[in-house]
Amino acid sequence: MMKVTVKQVFSVLIGFVASFAILRGAQAIYTSSIIRTPLVRTIEKVPGVHHVTIGPKDAISVALVPTANLMISYRSVLTDATTSLGRAPGHITLVNHATNAMTAVANQLHFVVAQGIATGQYVAMNESIQRMASHAHLAAHVQLGTNHVYVTLASPHGHYHTYLVMSLADATTGGGQHA
Repeated sequence: MMKVTVKQVFSVLIGFVASFAILRGAQAIYTSSIIRTPLVRTIEKVPGVHHVTIGPKDAISVALVPTANLMISYRSVLTDATTSLGRAPGHITLVNHATNAMTAVANQLHFVVAQGIATGQYVAMNESIQRMASHAHLAAHVQLGTNHVYVTLASPHGHYHTYLVMSLADATTGGGQHA
């Protein structure tokens, strides 16, 4: 009968922990150098994108230039991320530079957009958005895509802006998504 000592068990345990740490480190380096860094470089080349960061669970944060076309930029980021990752990213967050008044209008717009999507009255939705923005002394740009409604609110001089992207499918089923 073979006798196992505490020293032998401890040595095996240390070897296992060290091997696991090396493998996790190699995985992190691979993910960073082969997937994330090239993805960031690709997304930064999208027209209208100013800065990109990728966080845990492949959550992507995108800062757009004030003159960006929200629909084109968002679609390009989503397509590039899906191609690079092999699946849709965990979440895409658009960085907003909004005033309190702009945030209040954007919050009200969620209901207007959801109602427009649910009823299919997109012209009335656009008119309501334009009216609400005008009353708040903001410019609104509304775009209707095949899967999303894109709304950009901007201050008169373009220093402040906020973005609203709502999925057509989520809104018609009662949910909404702000990305």
